[in-house]
Amino acid sequence: MSTSQSDCSLPEAAAPVVAVNGGAVPAVVLEQLEAYNARDIERFVACYATDVRVIDLPAGTVRLNGKAAFAEAYRRQFSRYPEQRAAIVARQVAGEFVIDTEYVTGNFDRPPAHVVAMYHVRDGLIQTVWFTPRF
Repeated sequence: MSTSQSDCSLPEAAAPVVAVNGGAVPAVVLEQLEAYNARDIERFVACYATDVRVIDLPAGTVRLNGKAAFAEAYRRQFSRYPEQRAAIVARQVAGEFVIDTEYVTGNFDRPPAHVVAMYHVRDGLIQTVWFTPRF
């Protein structure tokens, strides 16, 4: 199976291996991924808290702070990379935290790559997201 930049199919080496530990995946995490892949900015942003923070690891640098900054950054990303998609390769759930290994395609500036995203969910919304560097 081949991977093109215009879809979210995965090469066989990256076929999804989803493991859920500690409970059900919060619906908002599932919804945000679906909205992200659909490039539906309003639906995507609705999954996040007003005071959402996006933090880059390992330094702990706050990349985005607040829903307005978050919405604008992703609006630009969706416009610049309309073919970008993410697929879950592995997932763990630990209470209020969901840790996803994602395979990201469709970014013409970079080759497809993996990234780990950790979501903190409280009161039905994503409060904080931590991202590792691409690998």
